[in-house]
Amino acid sequence: ANTVAVNMHGAMVLTSRLLDPETRLMIVNERTHERAAARVTRAPRESAEGFLIPLEFDKPAPAFWQITFPPSNWRSAED
Repeated sequence: ANTVAVNMHGAMVLTSRLLDPETRLMIVNERTHERAAARVTRAPRESAEGFLIPLEFDKPAPAFWQITFPPSNWRSAED
């Protein structure tokens, strides 16, 4: 699987294989080799490239992806 989008709660991944909702799995960050338990949160969407599968960590992991997310009270300049 490859990540399409990430956040501190999980990720959207693209796979060639269908995974059912509530499937439990282990996500591995290939750069850091860190692992996190996760589950498929809802039915995947099929796309031309494969299946888009939403994953949620068992518990929030803000440092898992090694990127900085905006604070929860962040607002864009357009707001």
